[in-house]
Amino acid sequence: MVGETMEVNPTLEHVLKVDFGCEFDHAALMRRIPDGMIDEPWELEETYEWIREQARQVPGFRVDRRLVLANFAYGKLAMVTDLDGALDELVAHELIAALAGDERARAAIRAQVPGPEAIPGPDQVPLADEFLVLDADASQNYAINAVLAGQSLIIKGPPGTGKSQTIANLIASLIARGKKVLFVAEKRAAIDAVTKRLRQQNLGELVLDLHGGVSSRRAFAQMIGQALDASRAAPRPDNGAELQRVERRREQLNAYVHALHDRRAP
Repeated sequence: MVGETMEVNPTLEHVLKVDFGCEFDHAALMRRIPDGMIDEPWELEETYEWIREQARQVPGFRVDRRLVLANFAYGKLAMVTDLDGALDELVAHELIAALAGDERARAAIRAQVPGPEAIPGPDQVPLADEFLVLDADASQNYAINAVLAGQSLIIKGPPGTGKSQTIANLIASLIARGKKVLFVAEKRAAIDAVTKRLRQQNLGELVLDLHGGVSSRRAFAQMIGQALDASRAAPRPDNGAELQRVERRREQLNAYVHALHDRRAP
């Protein structure tokens, strides 16, 4: 319910559409409820039945009778305040509209970015151009390469699947290419999970942590000074021979895979 008007939860619709391929026929709901207002018990029952029909392909989906009364006090969070102050910019931004499910914006975003064929696979990037500081499997490597190729994407997964590790690798890869990265999160723990990994790889000086606010101008200047001193003192690695050796071994392994799996005539 938004204000005094009941409506079908748009977030629920979006999840069912994206994750399960459901297509919602809103015209069918309007035929059930001619005035378009859900404010009577029978109209609510018709809406529940409509949702069941739209989500019938989802395994185990059902509608149970339950009444939940809650008050969500998110309005005072700093992130929400910032979003409220930038409402016009958000509404006008095609990427935000695409994330919200707007099909026109999604089509526009797809037209602006390179297609999947422009994203190199994990074995196609020269090691001298790869700046992964942590382990990464093929799917994580591909996600990083997609961002470096100019794509906008969402990475999602349950705890322990490597999201923070992938973000840390992505930050390192972008910084190595001279980029600046703004990393924001609603919870402090999410920021700590990434910055901890960067510090463990001796890259803590690359991070300017503003989550809790800088206590003073002097503290801010000290953080900048430490980062500059660390960048000047950092030695330039000479790993050309190691890269060549790893390149040769990667070629040998790929050749072995092709020899094992390529189809041959009898």
